[in-house]
Amino acid sequence: MANDIAEQQKLIELNKQLIEKFLTYMNNKTPDAEKIKATPICQLKMTVKNIVDILKDKPNLKKVADKHKIKKIINTMTGIFDNTNQEDIDFKKYKEEMEKFQEEQKKESEANKRKKEESTANAKSYNSVKKIKKNYMSLEDGAIPNHWLKVTDNELMEPVLFVEAGEEMTPLEIKNLIELNRIEFKITSEITKLKANDDKVIVRFSDAKQRDFFKKEIKKINKKIEAYVPEPFEPMIRLHNLPKELDVNTFIEDIKKYNNFNKKDKIEHHSTTSSRNPNKSDYILRVTPAIRDEVARRRGLLLYRCSKVNVTDYFNIIQCTRCFKYSHTKFFCGSQSKCKYCSQYHLSHTCESKDKPQNYKCPACDQPGHKAGHKDCPKLQKQLKYATTLVNYHYSYIIM
Repeated sequence: MANDIAEQQKLIELNKQLIEKFLTYMNNKTPDAEKIKATPICQLKMTVKNIVDILKDKPNLKKVADKHKIKKIINTMTGIFDNTNQEDIDFKKYKEEMEKFQEEQKKESEANKRKKEESTANAKSYNSVKKIKKNYMSLEDGAIPNHWLKVTDNELMEPVLFVEAGEEMTPLEIKNLIELNRIEFKITSEITKLKANDDKVIVRFSDAKQRDFFKKEIKKINKKIEAYVPEPFEPMIRLHNLPKELDVNTFIEDIKKYNNFNKKDKIEHHSTTSSRNPNKSDYILRVTPAIRDEVARRRGLLLYRCSKVNVTDYFNIIQCTRCFKYSHTKFFCGSQSKCKYCSQYHLSHTCESKDKPQNYKCPACDQPGHKAGHKDCPKLQKQLKYATTLVNYHYSYIIM
């Protein structure tokens, strides 16, 4: 055993000497062409062969040369190959073995680099998780709440176009032109709703193919008419039951700090509105898609000064609190007040059925089984179809 160790040590020392002698063929990082050409070809081949054998002996290579010395060896061999007969069979063989060694070294280096990156990423992820768990007070992924509305492409994301003609035509004239051409079958696209506003016509379609086809049809009818997809807005969220008269800038900074959001993430105050609690207010914020993702991951909860705050999606959908129909407010409603629970003509807070879901009947859609504003209401879902189309976010669930 002792003899084997001694022999091994002797071989290592011999290889070190061979390497140092071999490196004399380099002169200040450039091959010494005169010395290479002055060395007998047989001696040069034997020297190169010995070095190739050392490189191939990977278990002992690290004992005789570090990575810097290995780089010098490769440069020296390259210099020898460049200053000798390129067609020599032996030198060709040694060059191929050197290139093979270089390829293996490259793969090994890349593998080590990936391993190091994965190790660093895992460490960062672990530290991040530790930090998040501490800051979020255990706000983690959980089951999707039952009151959230699941979204599919068939249910929401209704395609929409804005149609204008500058000063050439009024929105009402454009709308009448579209209706006339539909009657004459010059426009065959499947339009689900057509509405003229003060400055443009809003056209909704059953799917994106119908929308794109309509753009071609309307251009054939009148080239001055411009139909375009509206510029999407960033998503908005509503934070419920917070103190009144908060300083908006400080409030936004606190939301970022307590929830460990990126400081560069854009959060803007959209509006402040009344809450169900008369002593509190709701704050509506316009946020980045990344923050909306994080709100969903935390199941509609954020932290504000170590308190949990309920968060819902906000789309600025207008619903009357008198008749509970959509697209107008109570100030422009001529209907008699209805109950949001049973659809009868009495005030909602006096309803005997407000705690009896089996007696619910929605005044918005006149269907039983739910109250006004419930996720199952087809009228609300119709409003959401239009609203989500204008948002720069692909919803999987609507937080309600």
